[in-house]
Amino acid sequence: GHVILNNKQFEKIYADPMEKILRAAEAKGKQVFFTSEGSVERVAEFFNQFKKGTVSMIIEMDDPYEIRKKYPNICIYGGLNTDVMGHGTPKQCVDMAKRAIDMNPENLKAVANFVLEYRG
Repeated sequence: GHVILNNKQFEKIYADPMEKILRAAEAKGKQVFFTSEGSVERVAEFFNQFKKGTVSMIIEMDDPYEIRKKYPNICIYGGLNTDVMGHGTPKQCVDMAKRAIDMNPENLKAVANFVLEYRG
């Protein structure tokens, strides 16, 4: 809903119920996962107020590395921007994949090796 609502509408409709859910999850040490189909930049500060590890989000339009730096309490999973993957050049896609691997080389290399060996 955040991509079609302005900030006032987001606050009026979503903020209070989401805050209650997220505070309850935070108190119990639980994690809440969100998927975004648009930019989260407008609402990221809302999610960043919760204890690190409470909010996990896969983002589509924003640069995941910039969001990670700017909003450190939000766990951003993924790292490949779907807009670039769908509409970018092969070089842009490869550069983005290299950047993702450089962020966590051991884990991503292990996954890449698994994919190469699996062939199930």
